[in-house]
Amino acid sequence: MSLDKLTALAAKAKQREGYVPPVPTGSTYPLDQIKEREQDTRALNETHVKDLAESIFALGLIESLALDCRGRLLAGGHRLAAIKQIQTENPEAFQRQFPGGAVPARVFEFDAEKEPDLALQIEVAENEKRRDYTSSEVKAIADRLREAGFADLKGRPKKGQKALMPMLSVV
Repeated sequence: MSLDKLTALAAKAKQREGYVPPVPTGSTYPLDQIKEREQDTRALNETHVKDLAESIFALGLIESLALDCRGRLLAGGHRLAAIKQIQTENPEAFQRQFPGGAVPARVFEFDAEKEPDLALQIEVAENEKRRDYTSSEVKAIADRLREAGFADLKGRPKKGQKALMPMLSVV
């Protein structure tokens, strides 16, 4: 199902009885108010979370979290875990990336508890619709990573060095 169809379904859900408008409005949401899912179609992979945290640290959060109108996570479990890891391990970097603890989020105007099928469709749609980067996009990302302090290294990086290739492999 396309994102446009999901958005249309969410708009219909908004018209139903018991609709609660999204709080807060805008393109960010307070991290401490995001409620994690009780069920997830994919278990968190700690290696992926660590790699995402490094990517977010270097490049920022590229893809917003998806939330329902009550701040429940619909899609972006690995991103949320990575953001929380940055918050714990490097509070200064967290504040630079997410001033005031507000993280980029797209709030869908429906309640996931009342519309569990729609919530699942959003989670699945986000995880199945991926495309690979073109070679020119990968080169541009590599340049940005170099600017962020990653280096083309051979062998194991020395203390304080950040190797480009492992980070680029995440992309």
